[in-house]
Amino acid sequence: MGQPKSSRQGRGRRWPWLLAVVVLVVAVAAALQQLGWVDHWRGEDAAFPPPPLPIVVHPAAATSPITVATGRAAPAKVRRALAAPLHADGLGSHVVAEVAGLTGGPVLTRGHGAVTPASTLKILTTTAALQVLGPGWQGTTTATLEGSTVTVVGHGDVLLTRAQLTALADRAATALKAKGLTRVALRSGPAYPGPTTSPRWPASYVPEEVVTPIVPLWIDEGHTPGPDGRLGTEDDGRVADPTQQALAAFAAALRRDGVTAHLVAAGPAGATTLATHTAEPLEQVVEHILQVSDNEGAETLGHLLGGSFSGGVQATERALRGLGIPTAGLRLFDASGLSRDDRVPVPTLVAALQKAAADPRPAGVVEGLPVAGWTGSLAGRYTGSAAAAGGVVRAKTGTLTGVSNLAGLVQSADGVPLVVVIAADRITDTLAARDALDDAMAALARATLR
Repeated sequence: MGQPKSSRQGRGRRWPWLLAVVVLVVAVAAALQQLGWVDHWRGEDAAFPPPPLPIVVHPAAATSPITVATGRAAPAKVRRALAAPLHADGLGSHVVAEVAGLTGGPVLTRGHGAVTPASTLKILTTTAALQVLGPGWQGTTTATLEGSTVTVVGHGDVLLTRAQLTALADRAATALKAKGLTRVALRSGPAYPGPTTSPRWPASYVPEEVVTPIVPLWIDEGHTPGPDGRLGTEDDGRVADPTQQALAAFAAALRRDGVTAHLVAAGPAGATTLATHTAEPLEQVVEHILQVSDNEGAETLGHLLGGSFSGGVQATERALRGLGIPTAGLRLFDASGLSRDDRVPVPTLVAALQKAAADPRPAGVVEGLPVAGWTGSLAGRYTGSAAAAGGVVRAKTGTLTGVSNLAGLVQSADGVPLVVVIAADRITDTLAARDALDDAMAALARATLR
């Protein structure tokens, strides 16, 4: 039996509406795809470039059209802007803060005593490395030959990838076969003197994959892809022996090229160079370290400066003193800030940032600081009440259990550039402390301070 006539008529009246809805849905989907929202939901979109940062920190050359921001903040106005944010409950019971211009003494100080720096220590490490080595310095990974023994020597090549090591092995294999060698012994160069982890780190750091043992030769800094299958994210795994991982990759590449290699104990470089890979300039490495808070990269810089954890600390302090940065009260045990025993006076961080901001050369420190709401460790921050500081703050984060710090630069609403360091090392709620730090920077960004 057929449907009643009234039902058929009602159904017929619905078709134009259904068709209109389908057309609308298709149009909306197409628009979302065009805008890139679909890729965003899938996690496949490319990051938007950060907006132009209005903070101008380098003195303009005589022919430069750039106008350098000038003016000094009025201390009373800075105090008023930060009165509420610096007393937020989330910052805990020990807060030390200092605000200054790009030059000169502070316009605001709060609290006293050295603080646990966490990763804000990387500002000092990278400043020292740039001073000692120079922004154009480049690390290397070299394959050498002595008899039938190939030695792979790493020297400050922080960001060496598996693909780059494979390319190095391909060139080494070509050189070996030109010499009639198809069977070789393979080893790494000498390790750094001393332990591969800081004695002031918890013993759990390596087994819990917080950090890789610090060695001269590795690929991808000894990282392995995390659950998301990608390298370079917070859930990266770590290998227990990054040197052996690198040598195994090198041997596999040689084998594909027709050269068989068996691994032997580490030793000095051979007399003949087979092939060399040259790393990125140091200023680019510094930018990477600061952007993503790269612990292994920072520790490599410390070892480049002093050969070991203790030697790196001493070399860092010498370099800072040479730059006129005060080091009284500085007590360091590593280069990354992973040690809870590190202590840094806030004025030391302020002076280092002022030095970086005043340097007329692009040297990596200021350029490497994450941009609020856009890049690096600040990409997911500065929303809600702190949104006013999005894109106008560059700062290094420092986070350990019970510690949340921020050190960087911000520009006020009337164009006054400021160096700001706020350290809270007795917190109980990391998220609340982070929000309070962001609110403090946003208060300065919104304020009229002249």
